[in-house]
Amino acid sequence: QSRPDAYHLRQPGDILDPAREDLETLNRMRREMGARNFSTQYLQDPTPPEGNIVRLEWFPRYDEPPPRERCLKIIQSWDTAASIAPNSAYSVCTTWGYFEGRWYLLDVLRDRYEYFDLKRVVIRMHRLWKPDQVLVEDASTGSSLAAEFRAEGAFRVLPWTVSGSKEDRLIGQTGQLEAGKVVLPHEAPWLDVFCREITAAPNCRYWDQVDSMTQFLDFALSRKGYIDAEYDPKRVESFTSIGPVRRAGDRTSGTREESWQPWSSRLERTRQSLGIGLGEWPIATGWVHR
Repeated sequence: QSRPDAYHLRQPGDILDPAREDLETLNRMRREMGARNFSTQYLQDPTPPEGNIVRLEWFPRYDEPPPRERCLKIIQSWDTAASIAPNSAYSVCTTWGYFEGRWYLLDVLRDRYEYFDLKRVVIRMHRLWKPDQVLVEDASTGSSLAAEFRAEGAFRVLPWTVSGSKEDRLIGQTGQLEAGKVVLPHEAPWLDVFCREITAAPNCRYWDQVDSMTQFLDFALSRKGYIDAEYDPKRVESFTSIGPVRRAGDRTSGTREESWQPWSSRLERTRQSLGIGLGEWPIATGWVHR
């Protein structure tokens, strides 16, 4: 007979009522129902331990991030909203570093902002990480941000068009995730919330971190030539308006993320310093000859 103040400590894996449902029965029901439905009904948790679409064991871990100067590219991916209402979506910025063929998640910013506060935060995150490219979904507030930064010329924000449902976009990137191309830290203030969201999908309440990640992975996969392009920041002056450049004299060294071809004194000085001919222009696929 139990006392009112008595309690029983259970260990992970313990069966709550083995006389009614033993381990063999529970395992059989899990197979028949599926991991997601079993976790929802029996554990009151719609996210099974291994995850729904995404599983945590797919992600290698790091103790210390690679130094900024050793990352071949730094990319920031924004999924934006423009409301501070309690139930509204979050604005999320994920920052990724490309090091030795894998992407390291370096930072996650997740909060609610009004539009003009959001713009200031985008600038602050750019100054903090000095990314090679900033992505924003080409919709709603993202389109407005890209247009404003393009007009002001402080730095370029690349509007990125997404297609398909959120779930379809996530499923489309599971190959990269399962292959261990994305590395997470062992510890970070934002890590638990990030892992919780990506493993809860498609049953998560918010998709903002998932959307930021899938947008980035779509960019990284489709722009592999740009991602793998090396450049020497000590020999080439960096201009965010034209993108990073590899080495002087290398006729395939330029990279460019937009079909934007202005002539300006800034671009002209860079072109001359690199010895780039008049017939070569920066466009989306690199330096090309006309």
